[in-house]
Amino acid sequence: MQTLLKILGFVTIFIGIIAGIYVISDALSLYASLKGAPNPYMEQVYLIKIVAGGAIILSSIVSGMLYLSFGIVIELLDSLNHRIILFLDALEKSKNPKKDDEFSY
Repeated sequence: MQTLLKILGFVTIFIGIIAGIYVISDALSLYASLKGAPNPYMEQVYLIKIVAGGAIILSSIVSGMLYLSFGIVIELLDSLNHRIILFLDALEKSKNPKKDDEFSY
């Protein structure tokens, strides 16, 4: 489960960065035509696309990091659970020592 969450985190970050770069590059291609003919509507479209591209990149990084942190937390809790079980088993063995010594009566 933790491996799936880690992979999902990296994939989310990668796809979000690619999508954000695509939106920003689309806005930058619009910028050349915007300079030729000043139009307030086109300036707003340009600004919205730039902001949307940045928002896509930031939100994908945040959600990807969230997936990664969930995977790491699950892995740490699994390790902690394993150590607690080993400690309790050792504690139980020390309370009830088995007398396997053949010289004891």
